[in-house]
Order: sequence, then structure tokens, then C-alpha cells
Amino acid sequence: MRNAGLLRGRAGAVAVLAAMDGPGDREAARAQVRRMAWYAHSYRGQLAFPGFRMLRLSADLATGAAGVLLALDSAFEGGGPVLPYLDPRSPSARAGGRR
Repeated sequence: MRNAGLLRGRAGAVAVLAAMDGPGDREAARAQVRRMAWYAHSYRGQLAFPGFRMLRLSADLATGAAGVLLALDSAFEGGGPVLPYLDPRSPSARAGGRR
């Protein structure tokens, strides 16, 4: 994959594999997470990722660090939805069991 981002890159693959529940999906997600290191850069002492087409660093959800970190959270923590309004859980589960 040429991009790191959530919508058009490796972070999207990580998020999808983390959401799947097949026998080899967890190991495939871990392999994709290890490959995310190829995109990682240090900018002013902080972790940063290049945006679309790898022309400059990006911090947005679709192409940059925000999307990468959200995908990594879904892979390691199994948290909520990766994209808004696409939460497969029931409304009561989303509200923490309270309605």
C-alpha cells in the first residue's frame, strides 16, 4: 500500500481486519500494524504520518495521523467504531448499557 491513511491506506486495512472475527484476522491485523512503522516519522519529537500521496505530513482523520491512531486503537483495544455512524453495536450497547 502506498498510503498510511484510514480511507485509502494501510490504516484502513488495520481497522477492517480488527473488526473482522475470522481465525486468521487477528494475526493479519498484527502484520499490518507492524508494517505501519514504514510510514512513521518524527516531527518535533512527536509521531507523525504522511498524508495522501506521501507529499507532506497530515494529522487529519482520512489521510493522516488521526486516522492511523484511531485504527491502531481499534486493533489493540477493540474500542468503538472507527468511522462515525458505522457502529455495528446496538444503540443500548453504544450508550454503555443505559438508555
